[in-house]
Amino acid sequence: MSIFLILAIVANATALTKNFIWYDAVFLFGLIIGIPSIVGMWKMQKWGVILYSFISVLSQLMFMTVNKWEPTFLITPFIVIAVNIFVLSGSRQAKEQPAGL
Repeated sequence: MSIFLILAIVANATALTKNFIWYDAVFLFGLIIGIPSIVGMWKMQKWGVILYSFISVLSQLMFMTVNKWEPTFLITPFIVIAVNIFVLSGSRQAKEQPAGL
């Protein structure tokens, strides 16, 4: 899943970099923050999902700013966030149950 996220970030960046020079700085910021969020999600930490959510909102705002936003850009972040929340809530419930049952 993390390879898919990195490829999606790079693919979106190459499309916008041709027209907007300031986008490079925002892309670099997203990449620097995106790698720890992927690691956090990989280790099943709540902060990884929160950080990825922040990056997703930031990227949506970026697309809106450059008039390149489409509703389909919400699909991948929504699926990733929903799956991670579902998995994290299930793992927390499993930790709370007594081991003898």
